[in-house]
Amino acid sequence: MKKFNLLLLSVCMFFLIGCGDEISKLKKQADNNDVSAQIKLARIYYSGNDKVKQDFKESFKYYSKAAENNDIDAQLETVWMSFGGKGTDRDYPKATALLTKYADNGNKKAQEVLASMYYFGIFVKKDYKKAFELFLIAAEDGKLYAQEKLGDMYYEGEYVKKNYTKALEWYRKASEQGSLYGKIAATEIEQMDIKGEL
Repeated sequence: MKKFNLLLLSVCMFFLIGCGDEISKLKKQADNNDVSAQIKLARIYYSGNDKVKQDFKESFKYYSKAAENNDIDAQLETVWMSFGGKGTDRDYPKATALLTKYADNGNKKAQEVLASMYYFGIFVKKDYKKAFELFLIAAEDGKLYAQEKLGDMYYEGEYVKKNYTKALEWYRKASEQGSLYGKIAATEIEQMDIKGEL
Protein backbone atom coordinates (compact mmCIF):
# COMPACT_ATOMS: atom_id res chain seq x y z
CA MET A 1 0.00 0.00 0.00
CA LYS A 2 2.90 2.31 0.82
CA LYS A 3 4.35 1.74 -2.67
CA PHE A 4 0.96 2.49 -4.26
CA ASN A 5 0.67 5.81 -2.35
CA LEU A 6 4.21 6.76 -3.38
CA LEU A 7 3.41 5.91 -7.00
CA LEU A 8 0.18 7.91 -6.86
CA LEU A 9 2.03 10.89 -5.38
CA SER A 10 4.67 10.66 -8.14
CA VAL A 11 2.01 10.62 -10.85
CA CYS A 12 0.26 13.65 -9.32
CA MET A 13 3.54 15.57 -9.09
CA PHE A 14 4.30 14.68 -12.72
CA PHE A 15 0.98 16.17 -13.85
CA LEU A 16 1.34 19.27 -11.66
CA ILE A 17 4.81 19.98 -13.01
CA GLY A 18 3.63 19.13 -16.50
CA CYS A 19 0.88 21.75 -16.32
CA GLY A 20 3.39 24.44 -15.35
CA ASP A 21 5.64 23.32 -18.18
CA GLU A 22 2.66 23.44 -20.55
CA ILE A 23 1.88 27.07 -19.61
CA SER A 24 5.55 28.03 -20.02
CA LYS A 25 5.62 26.32 -23.40
CA LEU A 26 2.42 28.08 -24.48
CA LYS A 27 3.81 31.46 -23.36
CA LYS A 28 6.95 30.97 -25.45
CA GLN A 29 4.84 30.00 -28.47
CA ALA A 30 2.49 32.95 -27.89
CA ASP A 31 5.45 35.34 -27.69
CA ASN A 32 6.52 33.99 -31.10
CA ASN A 33 3.12 34.97 -32.57
CA ASP A 34 1.59 31.50 -32.44
CA VAL A 35 -2.10 32.44 -32.58
CA SER A 36 -3.40 29.09 -31.35
CA ALA A 37 -1.14 29.35 -28.28
CA GLN A 38 -2.36 32.92 -27.69
CA ILE A 39 -5.97 31.75 -27.84
CA LYS A 40 -5.33 28.77 -25.54
CA LEU A 41 -3.67 31.00 -22.95
CA ALA A 42 -6.42 33.60 -23.21
CA ARG A 43 -9.04 30.92 -22.57
CA ILE A 44 -7.10 29.34 -19.72
CA TYR A 45 -6.65 32.68 -17.97
CA TYR A 46 -10.24 33.73 -18.66
CA SER A 47 -11.71 30.69 -16.92
CA GLY A 48 -8.92 29.61 -14.64
CA ASN A 49 -8.59 26.00 -13.51
CA ASP A 50 -7.09 23.88 -10.74
CA LYS A 51 -3.57 24.82 -11.82
CA VAL A 52 -3.96 28.38 -13.13
CA LYS A 53 -5.68 31.23 -11.34
CA GLN A 54 -8.33 33.16 -13.26
CA ASP A 55 -6.75 36.38 -14.53
CA PHE A 56 -8.76 38.62 -16.87
CA LYS A 57 -5.79 40.94 -17.50
CA GLU A 58 -3.68 38.05 -18.78
CA SER A 59 -6.64 36.78 -20.78
CA PHE A 60 -7.17 40.20 -22.36
CA LYS A 61 -3.45 40.47 -23.11
CA TYR A 62 -3.40 37.18 -25.02
CA TYR A 63 -6.71 37.82 -26.80
CA SER A 64 -5.31 41.20 -27.86
CA LYS A 65 -2.19 39.55 -29.27
CA ALA A 66 -4.31 37.08 -31.24
CA ALA A 67 -6.56 39.93 -32.40
CA GLU A 68 -3.51 41.79 -33.73
CA ASN A 69 -2.75 38.61 -35.67
CA ASN A 70 -6.20 38.86 -37.31
CA ASP A 71 -7.96 36.10 -35.39
CA ILE A 72 -11.62 37.14 -35.81
CA ASP A 73 -12.86 35.42 -32.65
CA ALA A 74 -10.12 37.02 -30.56
CA GLN A 75 -11.03 40.40 -32.03
CA LEU A 76 -14.58 40.01 -30.78
CA GLU A 77 -13.41 38.78 -27.37
CA THR A 78 -11.33 41.95 -26.91
CA VAL A 79 -14.41 44.00 -27.77
CA TRP A 80 -16.66 42.11 -25.31
CA MET A 81 -14.05 42.35 -22.59
CA SER A 82 -13.72 46.11 -23.22
CA PHE A 83 -17.49 46.55 -23.03
CA GLY A 84 -17.60 44.49 -19.83
CA GLY A 85 -14.47 45.90 -18.20
CA LYS A 86 -12.85 42.47 -17.88
CA GLY A 87 -9.06 42.64 -17.89
CA THR A 88 -9.17 46.23 -19.09
CA ASP A 89 -11.01 49.40 -18.21
CA ARG A 90 -14.67 49.49 -19.18
CA ASP A 91 -14.57 51.91 -22.08
CA TYR A 92 -17.56 52.03 -24.43
CA PRO A 93 -16.03 54.46 -26.96
CA LYS A 94 -12.81 52.40 -27.10
CA ALA A 95 -14.77 49.15 -27.47
CA THR A 96 -16.90 50.71 -30.21
CA ALA A 97 -13.77 51.99 -31.98
CA LEU A 98 -12.24 48.50 -31.79
CA LEU A 99 -15.41 46.95 -33.18
CA THR A 100 -15.48 49.53 -35.99
CA LYS A 101 -11.82 48.83 -36.80
CA TYR A 102 -12.46 45.11 -37.04
CA ALA A 103 -15.63 45.63 -39.10
CA ASP A 104 -13.72 47.92 -41.49
CA ASN A 105 -11.07 45.23 -41.85
CA GLY A 106 -13.66 42.68 -43.01
CA ASN A 107 -14.63 40.83 -39.82
CA LYS A 108 -18.19 39.81 -40.80
CA LYS A 109 -19.35 39.12 -37.25
CA ALA A 110 -18.05 42.54 -36.18
CA GLN A 111 -19.99 44.07 -39.08
CA GLU A 112 -23.16 42.31 -37.95
CA VAL A 113 -22.73 43.46 -34.33
CA LEU A 114 -21.89 47.02 -35.35
CA ALA A 115 -24.91 47.07 -37.67
CA SER A 116 -27.11 46.11 -34.71
CA MET A 117 -25.60 48.90 -32.65
CA TYR A 118 -26.45 51.42 -35.38
CA TYR A 119 -29.89 49.91 -35.87
CA PHE A 120 -30.85 50.15 -32.20
CA GLY A 121 -28.69 53.15 -31.27
CA ILE A 122 -26.55 51.30 -28.70
CA PHE A 123 -23.40 53.28 -27.78
CA VAL A 124 -23.70 55.07 -31.15
CA LYS A 125 -26.25 57.39 -32.70
CA LYS A 126 -29.05 55.43 -34.41
CA ASP A 127 -28.27 55.31 -38.13
CA TYR A 128 -30.37 53.05 -40.38
CA LYS A 129 -28.19 53.80 -43.41
CA LYS A 130 -25.03 52.49 -41.74
CA ALA A 131 -26.98 49.60 -40.22
CA PHE A 132 -28.37 48.64 -43.62
CA GLU A 133 -24.96 48.79 -45.32
CA LEU A 134 -23.32 46.63 -42.66
CA PHE A 135 -26.22 44.17 -42.46
CA LEU A 136 -26.07 43.78 -46.24
CA ILE A 137 -22.36 42.88 -46.20
CA ALA A 138 -22.87 40.38 -43.37
CA ALA A 139 -26.08 38.94 -44.89
CA GLU A 140 -24.41 38.35 -48.24
CA ASP A 141 -21.76 36.44 -46.30
CA GLY A 142 -24.50 34.22 -44.87
CA LYS A 143 -24.91 35.74 -41.41
CA LEU A 144 -28.36 34.65 -40.27
CA TYR A 145 -29.26 37.57 -38.01
CA ALA A 146 -28.20 40.07 -40.68
CA GLN A 147 -30.51 38.33 -43.17
CA GLU A 148 -33.41 38.57 -40.71
CA LYS A 149 -32.75 42.26 -40.05
CA LEU A 150 -32.56 43.06 -43.77
CA GLY A 151 -35.92 41.36 -44.15
CA ASP A 152 -37.25 43.56 -41.33
CA MET A 153 -35.84 46.73 -42.86
CA TYR A 154 -37.43 46.00 -46.23
CA TYR A 155 -40.68 44.94 -44.57
CA GLU A 156 -40.90 48.08 -42.42
CA GLY A 157 -39.35 50.50 -44.92
CA GLU A 158 -36.49 51.46 -42.61
CA TYR A 159 -33.91 53.41 -44.64
CA VAL A 160 -35.07 51.60 -47.79
CA LYS A 161 -38.45 51.81 -49.50
CA LYS A 162 -40.90 49.12 -48.34
CA ASN A 163 -40.39 46.11 -50.54
CA TYR A 164 -42.15 42.88 -49.58
CA THR A 165 -40.44 40.96 -52.39
CA LYS A 166 -36.99 41.87 -51.05
CA ALA A 167 -38.13 41.23 -47.47
CA LEU A 168 -39.38 37.79 -48.51
CA GLU A 169 -36.08 37.06 -50.26
CA TRP A 170 -34.06 37.76 -47.11
CA TYR A 171 -36.49 35.99 -44.79
CA ARG A 172 -36.32 32.91 -47.02
CA LYS A 173 -32.51 32.96 -46.94
CA ALA A 174 -32.62 33.08 -43.14
CA SER A 175 -35.26 30.34 -43.12
CA GLU A 176 -33.06 28.11 -45.29
CA GLN A 177 -30.43 28.33 -42.54
CA GLY A 178 -32.93 27.17 -39.92
CA SER A 179 -34.33 30.51 -38.72
CA LEU A 180 -37.79 30.02 -37.28
CA TYR A 181 -38.25 33.80 -37.31
CA GLY A 182 -37.37 33.90 -41.02
CA LYS A 183 -39.79 31.06 -41.76
CA ILE A 184 -42.66 32.73 -39.88
CA ALA A 185 -41.99 36.13 -41.48
CA ALA A 186 -41.77 34.59 -44.97
CA THR A 187 -45.02 32.69 -44.40
CA GLU A 188 -46.74 35.89 -43.27
CA ILE A 189 -45.72 37.69 -46.47
CA GLU A 190 -46.77 34.71 -48.59
CA GLN A 191 -50.19 34.71 -46.86
CA MET A 192 -50.56 38.44 -47.48
CA ASP A 193 -49.88 37.81 -51.16
CA ILE A 194 -52.46 35.01 -51.33
CA LYS A 195 -55.08 37.24 -49.69
CA GLY A 196 -54.27 40.05 -52.13
CA GLU A 197 -53.02 42.33 -49.36
CA LEU A 198 -49.76 43.17 -51.09
